[in-house]
Amino acid sequence: MKAPAPVLLAWHYTIHDKRAAIDAAGELRPADAFIGANERPVIWFSLNQRWEPTASKGIIDAKTGARRTATIAEMVELGGGPLLRYGIAPRLLLPSNELRLRARISGRMWRGMVASGRAIGANPSDWFGSLQPVAVAQCVVQVSTDGRTWVDAATGGEG
Repeated sequence: MKAPAPVLLAWHYTIHDKRAAIDAAGELRPADAFIGANERPVIWFSLNQRWEPTASKGIIDAKTGARRTATIAEMVELGGGPLLRYGIAPRLLLPSNELRLRARISGRMWRGMVASGRAIGANPSDWFGSLQPVAVAQCVVQVSTDGRTWVDAATGGEG
């Protein structure tokens, strides 16, 4: 008898510093930072099973002064601990094209998001989201210090 195929989850990737607020709220909440006046806030998820590149912070390189995307090691350092992800079945979320419409993201903004995401290695077809809060109790919660190996947050410690 064949073993069942692993369940593919969509992941909301974030940094350790966000964990206390998420735990206190008991839910992931749509983010309203950097959105247009008519847009609706979104909780972004990705089918990327390692790390969603668009979840990485932009930083100013200390040596060159140029703006660049933080490495995984820098994300761990900036976040004060292991990377964090919340997984949920994609069928419970809106796929990117439907999400864009329901969140009222303009075509111009969407094209910019897609271009910037692709430029750093993201695949926009991996993007899903929710316009409503998502209970942490519905999620698989995992931590990682390298963006490749993920372990259950309850047993994986604070790294």
